Amino acid sequence: MKTVKFTVGAIVALACLCSGMLYGDVRSSTTNLVLEKFTPPMFPLVLKGRGIVNGDMNVLFEINPEGKVTDWLVIRSSHPEFINSLKRVVDKWQFVPIIEDGEPQTVIKEVTLSFKLEGAIVNMDIGSFVTNNILRDRFGLTDQNEYRVSELSELDRIPRPVEIVKPEIPRIGDVAVTTGATIEFFIDEKGQIRFPRVVTSDAPDLYLGQAYLALKKWRFEAPVRGGRPVVARAVQPFVFDNRQ
Repeated sequence: MKTVKFTVGAIVALACLCSGMLYGDVRSSTTNLVLEKFTPPMFPLVLKGRGIVNGDMNVLFEINPEGKVTDWLVIRSSHPEFINSLKRVVDKWQFVPIIEDGEPQTVIKEVTLSFKLEGAIVNMDIGSFVTNNILRDRFGLTDQNEYRVSELSELDRIPRPVEIVKPEIPRIGDVAVTTGATIEFFIDEKGQIRFPRVVTSDAPDLYLGQAYLALKKWRFEAPVRGGRPVVARAVQPFVFDNRQ
């Protein structure tokens, strides 16, 4: 059995959302999402009263083989009020199942929702969050009303691990002695791991799949910012030692 090395204290914040393949029981897909049933989110009246007539949000969706949303996570919203609007209707959404290799798949997609006073427009746009973060980081462009997931550097303290599960990785003869991967994930307000995905890797898919399944079982203290639980983004390096 090979050795997996990682340092929990090495989790660090990412400057922007990096898209990558997902392993384990879910995957990313190049196939576009198609909504089969859609109840539009209502535009918040409180924003209308403040003279705000548009906005947008970036959401990660996990969609099962039947096309139902099984998990979702808001990673940025121009106004936090849009989050409750989405929460009221998302369980009524139905997507056309994603078919790959002849089989329906569980997939994860990042979706941009654009809100206008007359309704909501759903854009399947994976680039806008990266662009928004680059502009924010380079030029200091911020919106005080904006909601976004927190970076570890913004937290009151780095969340301590509560439960860590090591991946069960079999030895493979034709694999390099040492391979590695960097996996991005979110720690939610309950300390649970959400939406892990590979950022960089030179490891076999088998190793990545096992690392993904183990990482889903990790638990941390709830991330805290300004004394309140928040969702935080982190990244964990893994080193797979094939000599043992």
